[in-house]
Amino acid sequence: MAFAQVFAGVFVMLLWALMLARILLTWTDRRGKSRASKAVFQLTEPLLAPLRRRLPSTGAFDASAVLVLVVLGLVWRFIL
Repeated sequence: MAFAQVFAGVFVMLLWALMLARILLTWTDRRGKSRASKAVFQLTEPLLAPLRRRLPSTGAFDASAVLVLVVLGLVWRFIL
């Protein structure tokens, strides 16, 4: 049981770090021109796309990334 808990915690932590990287990259490389940006955008888009369809449009601010970041943080705390 401990291995599964540690594995899940590391997985959620990595997802959280990717989401934070995506939020920071939207300030510097919004279109994803670098290879690293493209990779981060492709890895995080499956988490964000369903939320974007459900959340109301807020203009330039993308609340879906922040919402996913908060939910992953709560899941991480629950696992640990």
